[in-house]
Formats: sequence, structure tokens, C-alpha cells
Amino acid sequence: MAGFLIASSFLLGDPRETRVLAKSALAGLVLGVAFLLLELVFDEPIKRYIANHVILLFDLAPKKVVIVDGEIVDVKASVLNRNVTSLVLLLIPGLMFTSALAARTRRHAVLAALVLAAAICVLISESGTSLVAFSLGALVLGASALSLKATRVGLMVAWTIAMVFAVPLSALPYDLGWNRWTWLPPASVAARFYIWKHMADEVWKTPIMGVGIRGARGLKLQLPADPKMLREANPVADGRRVPHPHNIFLQIWLELGAIGAALALGLGLVALWQIGTLPALVQAGANGLFAAGAAVGASGFDLWQTWLFASYVFAWAAILLAKRLAAVALNDQMSPGA
Repeated sequence: MAGFLIASSFLLGDPRETRVLAKSALAGLVLGVAFLLLELVFDEPIKRYIANHVILLFDLAPKKVVIVDGEIVDVKASVLNRNVTSLVLLLIPGLMFTSALAARTRRHAVLAALVLAAAICVLISESGTSLVAFSLGALVLGASALSLKATRVGLMVAWTIAMVFAVPLSALPYDLGWNRWTWLPPASVAARFYIWKHMADEVWKTPIMGVGIRGARGLKLQLPADPKMLREANPVADGRRVPHPHNIFLQIWLELGAIGAALALGLGLVALWQIGTLPALVQAGANGLFAAGAAVGASGFDLWQTWLFASYVFAWAAILLAKRLAAVALNDQMSPGA
């Protein structure tokens, strides 16, 4: 689907076709947000009904469901964290598709409804990563409205710092003792500090080449390595298996080494430079998407998960379609009959 969007962004010659594709993508996003909001508010009724009465389409681990008499009666809200994260990544490109709608009132109504529904989904979900990404994306989007160039330069500086100093920065919260702050959620934030520290220590064993793609799983690390480092009343870290660093910047250093980190640094800087060539509105959206994507990677998921890769690719493919849509709108304004 992402490939279809990319190809369409370059091959569509008819403005009408471009608008139809954008409207179709927008309709898909609206339906997806409505479905996700329904599932979050009402404890995943559709997923439970399909799993119980039709077919088990979803891979639900036993620890994430409650089964009574052979029927799933409850699903943990964290199961939808991936869906909420994907929504955050797709939201900004989707909002730009509203420009394909002819009536201004309809554009504003759909845009407001999408933002409100997405905000509710993020706030009532259990995904702290999505909340940070949503907030940071909105902040960068607002900064872009003030100065596109300054925002892009700021993103370049932040990306460089995050990539070059990923290892010491990942170990810093633990070294400062933040893991002992009892007001932090032990299962998420405090546990991250343990994970980052232990994974950062592993980087220095193979700093140039890394341990290889998905090599973090092969390390089979458990927390804590030393029981004396265990924060009191934090059983989450006690013997917890660590399959990946929960930080793509650190994961790149661990698995791909300094060579991979240099390539990732260059890729990000080239992407930001290329963003600077986009039309102003699309450029602002791309800045926000870049920031949101980086936030998702900084504290969330395994870099190599298929769904996360797909979300990134789909979101950036949607930016290309938004660029094409902006060109169509500009041509309409410059045409004699406009």
C-alpha cells in the first residue's frame, strides 16, 4: 500500500486522480481512528467478538487476555499500544489530506474531528511513548509555523546529538539515580533506565561493527545483573528478560555499531535537508512527523518490528502524496479559471 502511494505520488498526472487518492486515504484514516476509539473506550468489543465467535485473527499472548470458560472476556489495553503509535505517525500526513476536500467548512470539520479523536485515543491509551510523540510532533509543528528554517536546523542538531551520543545519554538516567525515583512508573519509565544502562554497557564490547541485526535478542540479558542495583519495591526489573533496548538510537549502536550509527546519522540529515525543499505546509508537517517518529524510536519499540517499519514507510509515503496534492492546489490557484 505504501508503494502504491509512492508510485501514485509521482505518476498521477490528473489532478482529479490525485484528489481521489488523497480522499480515499483520508477516509481510511477516519475509519481507522473511529475503530480504534471504539476499541479503546469499550474494552475492545470487536476484537473480542471476532476472536470468540469468528476466527482468532489476532496474536494475543495468554498474559494479555482473561479467558473464562474458553472465552476471551477481557484484553489488556496495552495490546492497542501499537495501533495508537501507528495513528500518531499517520496523523500529520492524514491531516494534510483534508486539503483535497472542496468545501472549507468540511475541511475544518474533518481536521478538528481527527485531531480530537486522535488526542482522546492517545490520552486514554496506555502508551506513554505515543503521548510523548504526539506532544513533540505538535510542538515541532507549532515551531515550524514560526520558522521553518530554525525548526529544521534544531531538528538537525537534535538528531546529531541523539545519534552521536546515544550510548552515554542512554546510561545517564541510571547513573544519575533516576531509577530510584519512586514516583516514576516502575513497569515503564524506571524499567527503561535499567534496560538502557545494561544495553549501553554491551555496546562497548563490539563498538565498531555491533552484534548484528536482531543481535540484542541473542544476548539474552536479564535485569538486574547485580541484585544490589535493584531499586527497592521494583519487582519489574527483577529477572526481567530484555530482548531489545527500547531505544532505536541505542539499538543502532548495539547491533550495527559505529558504522551503522554514522549511516543513520547521515540518512537523517539528508532527509531533513530534503524536507527543506518541500512546500511550506508540507515541510511543516514533515518536520512534525520527523520529530514524532524520533520520539517513538527513542523510548518505545524494537527497530526491526514489521508493523513499526510499515508505519514509518506508510507515513513518509503519505508525505509524498501530500506534496503532490500541494502542487495540484497551487496549479489550481494559478490557473485562469481559479
